[in-house]
Amino acid sequence: MIRFTNDYSEGCHPSILEAMAATNTEGNPGYSTDPHSARARRLIQAAIGRPDADVHILVGGTQTNATAIAAFLRPYEAVIAATSAHICVHETGAIEATGHKCIACPAADGKLTPAAVRAAVAAHPDEHMVKPRMVYISQTTETGTLYTLAEVQALRAVCDELGCCCTWTARGWRPGWPPAGPPCPSWPGCATPSTSGAPKTAPCSGRPWSS
Repeated sequence: MIRFTNDYSEGCHPSILEAMAATNTEGNPGYSTDPHSARARRLIQAAIGRPDADVHILVGGTQTNATAIAAFLRPYEAVIAATSAHICVHETGAIEATGHKCIACPAADGKLTPAAVRAAVAAHPDEHMVKPRMVYISQTTETGTLYTLAEVQALRAVCDELGCCCTWTARGWRPGWPPAGPPCPSWPGCATPSTSGAPKTAPCSGRPWSS
């Protein structure tokens, strides 16, 4: 039986298993300081066209989301996401447990829109509320839909206008992704219009808040 729930419900591809067996007796340091992790970082930097990007290898999606959001936001800042987003539904409150509110926006097809982002920011106008500072999207979405390049660029544009970070996550393979096409027609086109959502995203916490 082939399960299409995600990419970790079954074992790995034979070529991966062979590579692991071939290096099984090597002595390597931990915490991603080994040469194999270093090579993986170089391959990722080359794939996204950002040799200057900081690439950190973590053990799971929830840990990655929690670590990135904690790094990118100040304690009083919040993250905007669709109501069906992984950080709002499937991570057992991990983001809010570590101090950052998730602002869930209605999204019938699982995709966040510029209008939803604007509404979320407008609904938090004063110093007694959290400040929406990050927009979180995933490809594919939790409902199996895909963002187009134009939709991602529109979200990046509204993020730049409102002073928000834009973060993208590719969480586990989901049904419909391969037949529908790649996650974005041009990844560099999504990643490079500005620096607010590029790999060096942390400085967004240091920028003045723009209302």
